Amino acid sequence: DYKVTGVQTCALPIYGVKFESITDKDGLPSNVVYSVEEDDFGNYFIATKDGLCVYSRGKFKTFTTENGLPQNLVFSVLNSKNHGILLASIGGICQFMGDTIIPLPGDSNLAKQGTYSMFEDSDGDIWFGTMRSGAFEYNGSTSRNFGKNKNIAHPFVDRKSTRLNSS
Repeated sequence: DYKVTGVQTCALPIYGVKFESITDKDGLPSNVVYSVEEDDFGNYFIATKDGLCVYSRGKFKTFTTENGLPQNLVFSVLNSKNHGILLASIGGICQFMGDTIIPLPGDSNLAKQGTYSMFEDSDGDIWFGTMRSGAFEYNGSTSRNFGKNKNIAHPFVDRKSTRLNSS
């Protein structure tokens, strides 16, 4: 039994842990994987350059623009407390609901932002790192923009202060 906990961006030796490789030959739409997230039911959501792949009960299912994605290039997946599975793509942010992909509810301006990364803070607000408009904080209906035109692509919040940082 193996548990996927994320995608490593560098090679670090982890002794005593065995990894298995999954490729396009196994059912992924692409070998270029940007993000992996597990939901509360043991399903894996895999963000790739050619769409979202959901691995459930030993089977792969791929979602693309034909299924509602704004673009096939998906950078990030987030299993949020209050908003379910969120997808960040070059064409905007969407929500995965069952087998349906819908634009992010509430803030239509934020839903259309090309987004690289997402982070959920302790209040359940979602932070988005966008391509051209800095970082956004989203509370479920409205958003606030931080660092507009500062090219903040990967925001995180310093929990000991109220500063917004970028990596």
